[in-house]
Amino acid sequence: MIHTKEVTFLGVILDENLSWKSHISHIAGKISKSVGIIGRSSPCLTMLALKTLYYSLVYHYFQYFIIVWGSKYPTNLNRLILLQKRIIRIVNKKPFDAHTDPLFRDSKFLKFADIYSLHLGKFMYSYNNNLLPPSFSNFLLRTNQVHSYNTRGSSNRFYITFCRTNIRKFSIIYQGPVFFNKICSVFGNSLSLYSFQSKTSNSSH
Repeated sequence: MIHTKEVTFLGVILDENLSWKSHISHIAGKISKSVGIIGRSSPCLTMLALKTLYYSLVYHYFQYFIIVWGSKYPTNLNRLILLQKRIIRIVNKKPFDAHTDPLFRDSKFLKFADIYSLHLGKFMYSYNNNLLPPSFSNFLLRTNQVHSYNTRGSSNRFYITFCRTNIRKFSIIYQGPVFFNKICSVFGNSLSLYSFQSKTSNSSH
């Protein structure tokens, strides 16, 4: 058996292949225990109280450093997605096989993919408005820094690098510009982080 070297940094488990499988498995185990608590509490609590439990016990696991590990193969993330669907059924007091799309919409819960998009959008907004530490100053390039010709809006768009590996394609360096360019083409520039965050959240539903 081949053992992969791992290290834990700021609560995130990194392996030498940057597959994030160990980290995802770790937080899935944590969330599973919380799902059990929420499930046992369901008969005697209101939906509002169950939603509070979800945000207290589970949500922080989904959002913590998600822009680093949250853009992976769906098969790697499937366990987390299934756990979230299980929670939404419990919160809404629905059977185990109930369709979850309307439950997410009515409960105003963000799906896992939408949580990732929200945090990626917040990062890109902060980068675009020079709100990040100086160490990020040259993290990304604008399109007009790479191409000599001008296109409409090129000064506001980020250059999307060519990726030879999936590790790089799943990284912020690639996913960030792709997401930001798409959002800006729809919504334009937002005046504040709050308005950008609101538009990003609403576009996910």
